[in-house]
Amino acid sequence: MSQLELVKLRKQLKDILESGIIKPAKLPYGALVLFHKKADGSLHICCDYRVLNKITAKNKYPIPLAVDCFDRLSRVKYFEFLVMPFGPTNAPATFNTLMKQVLLGFLMNLWWCTWTIL
Repeated sequence: MSQLELVKLRKQLKDILESGIIKPAKLPYGALVLFHKKADGSLHICCDYRVLNKITAKNKYPIPLAVDCFDRLSRVKYFEFLVMPFGPTNAPATFNTLMKQVLLGFLMNLWWCTWTIL
């Protein structure tokens, strides 16, 4: 890693550490940190987990086959949303009312962060 990249890495790590997204770890293993250059020329921090993945015990929980899922769904007549659909006329207002009630004490302290994955 170049000196410039090292300076940028330290700044990015300091920023995400202060925001509470990461914390210092005292582990006997870790992952290689590198940068990916974005279209605008800025650097995006990335972790290379290939070495760590080689020594990790695999979780072999099976993923259902799509054909089995569709077969089960074909026998169902009614479905219900588990999320708020935004087609009904009052959905946005209802959602915002609920969020205000739920988050009333926290609204001023919330930190919204968007991570983009390239």
